[in-house]
Amino acid sequence: MGLDCIHCGRRRILSSLVALTLVIDYLSGAQRGQRQVMELSGTVTFGRHPDNMVSFDARADIDASARHAELIGEGSQYKILDVGSSNGTWIAGERIQEHGVEIGAALEVEFGKGGPRLKIWLGEDEAQAPPPIRRASGWRRFLPW
Repeated sequence: MGLDCIHCGRRRILSSLVALTLVIDYLSGAQRGQRQVMELSGTVTFGRHPDNMVSFDARADIDASARHAELIGEGSQYKILDVGSSNGTWIAGERIQEHGVEIGAALEVEFGKGGPRLKIWLGEDEAQAPPPIRRASGWRRFLPW
């Protein structure tokens, strides 16, 4: 639901009035093919430690740090921050310290070069999110190599 700003007249989403949904598709890593959906409230933490809201496999996803990154909101603006990870947070092949997250647009984030890769989407309704990525089933067992 967008509301008109009383200062500039532009239509904007006000996070204090509208509950946003965070949709996460695991594109690579131990949880590849899975989808995680949560209502966005406060900071979302990413990493291998089990206390993170988005927790990677501690044994398989070794390129991700225990406490790797955070998704934070400031007013109606959201951004992903690297919180001192060893192998960096990557978007579009570039290592980032901080990167804006646009509401309604999917963003691919890699946690360590070659580490787990996620598609992150923020919006008002999960039904508007891009369809989940499905894991290929069994095709590898038929390849001769």
